[in-house]
Amino acid sequence: MKKLNLFFKTFLFTFSLMGAMILTVHVLISLWLPPFYVKEKEATLTQHQATLTSLVQSLDEQAFISTAKQYAHQSNLNLVLQVGKQVYDFQSFQIIPFDSTGEDTIVMPSEGGLVADIEALREFPHDGFYPSEQTLMLRTSIQTSFHQTATFYLSVDLQPVGEASGVVFKLLPYSIGASLLISLVASYFYARALTDPIRAICEQTHRMKQMQADAYCQVDSEDEIGELASNINRLYDTLGATILSLEQEIQNVSRAETQKLDFLRSASHELKTPLTRLSIMLENMRLGIGRYKDRELYLQKCEDEVRRLSQMVQDILDTSRLQIGYQADRVEAIELRDWVLEVLKPYLLLANSKGIEVDVSLEASSVIWLDVTAISKALSNIISNAVNYTESGRTIRIWTQGTTLTIENECTPLSEEELSQVFHAFYRPDFSRARHSGGNGLGLYIVKELLTTHQIPYSFTATETGMKFELTFK
Repeated sequence: MKKLNLFFKTFLFTFSLMGAMILTVHVLISLWLPPFYVKEKEATLTQHQATLTSLVQSLDEQAFISTAKQYAHQSNLNLVLQVGKQVYDFQSFQIIPFDSTGEDTIVMPSEGGLVADIEALREFPHDGFYPSEQTLMLRTSIQTSFHQTATFYLSVDLQPVGEASGVVFKLLPYSIGASLLISLVASYFYARALTDPIRAICEQTHRMKQMQADAYCQVDSEDEIGELASNINRLYDTLGATILSLEQEIQNVSRAETQKLDFLRSASHELKTPLTRLSIMLENMRLGIGRYKDRELYLQKCEDEVRRLSQMVQDILDTSRLQIGYQADRVEAIELRDWVLEVLKPYLLLANSKGIEVDVSLEASSVIWLDVTAISKALSNIISNAVNYTESGRTIRIWTQGTTLTIENECTPLSEEELSQVFHAFYRPDFSRARHSGGNGLGLYIVKELLTTHQIPYSFTATETGMKFELTFK
């Protein structure tokens, strides 16, 4: 089987998508980290400004300065407080007097020595944030309860974000490499899990194409792939059943064609014999040869031969019409007892004229379903055979048990070999081949075709005293 590329396509697509997502996320983190950090610090300073303002708003000057110092200490803030001309610097939990370094200078002790000039601070035109590369400052002014303007300068160091960005950039190759490795493994197992069921389905459908009987798609899930496997299995089962049905139909048609050819060959042979005999008698009568001078006698024989030939042709035509087959709309419900008596009626007179006793014992209230016209023809042939092959002084017994009808007559039983041939067209046992019997070998053949077509079980067996035909109706 040709190797599929679906796994490689799925793997490459998944890995490429995950790799692009990883690179995008890392780039976004490296770009967004500094501004996000500054935003967080701005929010922190704003919160401290609001809290500090609410704490000192109503205090006197001494308490004001003390509370600001305490808050800066507790909150780890860098706080410059200007009250009037006095400037206080609270940073790293230290208080540095303003006049220790000059009137207009604040020393903010931090690593590297951050120095802020008070004049530079005064030049800020309004309250708000003033970021630089190293610090972020928030200026805000309030009116105190002791009637002076107090200005807060809250600042935080932005150096950590620069250090963090540097660390991130150093770790970036390792992070990307580890993420891509995890994506590679995850993409492999994802592609394998996705394509293995499809590969298995392809292998089984390839076997189904070769009509292997044990081909079956394994159903391991209830998702779309599992439903696809189930649908393929049902389709293959339906296809297999259809193929078997078609093969059986082909065999039936072939067998029917063979039987038809055999029937036509036998029919042509059976028709040729009486036609030849009739032709010879007419020719000899025309020439007046020997005994054929008695035209009255041989005209009667010719008439009997034509009548027999006409009956044979009619039987052949009836047999040919059996190819039309069974039609369900002809089936009707009838009383078994009344139907048998109706079919039997004309044969009672014939049996009585031959000195044959007919013993009829039919149960009442047995309703059956059948094509009355067709099955009446079959029953008529069975009874006719019983009357024809029963000698004078013997008995024909007809009885029912439930929906089973039995016709038994006293006669010479047929041998096993004769029973195996008796339902073939134009077959007659040796003792009945005389033309005066009127038999042409189509009676039981027509019975078999009718009963088989209408799916009525039957049996024809020999008994100690004769033959028994048994039919079971629905």
